[in-house]
Amino acid sequence: MQLLKKCMLGAVAAALVLSSCASISNLSTARPVGKGNARLTAGLSKITTKSDTIPIIEQIPDFMFFELMGELGLTERFDLGIKYTFPTAAYLEGKYCVVKPDSTRGFFFTPAVRAGYTSFPHDSAESNDRMEISVPLYCSFFPHEKFGITLAPVYSTRFFMVDEARITNLAGGMFSLSIGKDAGIVIEGDYLYNFAWKWHEIQGGIGLYLPVKNLFGSLPFLN
Repeated sequence: MQLLKKCMLGAVAAALVLSSCASISNLSTARPVGKGNARLTAGLSKITTKSDTIPIIEQIPDFMFFELMGELGLTERFDLGIKYTFPTAAYLEGKYCVVKPDSTRGFFFTPAVRAGYTSFPHDSAESNDRMEISVPLYCSFFPHEKFGITLAPVYSTRFFMVDEARITNLAGGMFSLSIGKDAGIVIEGDYLYNFAWKWHEIQGGIGLYLPVKNLFGSLPFLN
């Protein structure tokens, strides 16, 4: 009977983990894109989850993500970004650069607020769709305008769309290398720890970013 209970508990926990896998990538830095400038980033990454408590789900299969993100500089310090993760997840993020040197080199510090929604396939009567609010604190150092290192502590709260609301809190961070100024690549690693269910979310990936010119020049508040 005890073995049966453990197996059932493991199966339920595994289902929760599998249904809760979504991208935790950032694909961004603390350096603003600049007023009126826009940037498009395409990324490919993989995530895995490990549990501290249930041996049956010490490691689950990896998941691959393809993502597109656009960033627009509304002012010299404030960027608005939107990211879409295929097939059914997206978030909106606002970032304000508090510490900004006069050039594109040096140390940048940019707090952000992000709100997103993820829809999962419904394998049962219970939905696992969720909303998530995150607060990344981007810290970037660019010794050269074409090379930068970014570290960002992240705190998140997830709200699951079920009859009896489930709320989980997570904390962790990201580390990335950026190579290129207006266009280039970003190599990133992300980590979040889920306090409610006691597991680790680990993601790594690479993205290509390119400038988007003359797309928003006609907007009056950017002139």
